[in-house]
Amino acid sequence: MAVEAIGSTDSGTVTARTEFQRVQLKLAEDLAAKAAEKVAAKDKAVLTRSENDALHERQTGTGAADIGRLGTALDTVV
Repeated sequence: MAVEAIGSTDSGTVTARTEFQRVQLKLAEDLAAKAAEKVAAKDKAVLTRSENDALHERQTGTGAADIGRLGTALDTVV
């Protein structure tokens, strides 16, 4: 009686392909995580710069309250 193999007779090829795909998926996950970290860092930098610019504008802009004038106005009202 003859015995026939089903599928590939070279088991190393399937194992190597599976390992290669596993390594590719791991690499893709690592790259995606690194890209997400870079985006988060840039977002944080932009937010910090925007907050600093807004604070600077409030402190030096025409809309900033003058403490001396504010105190005088309160004294006048009272």
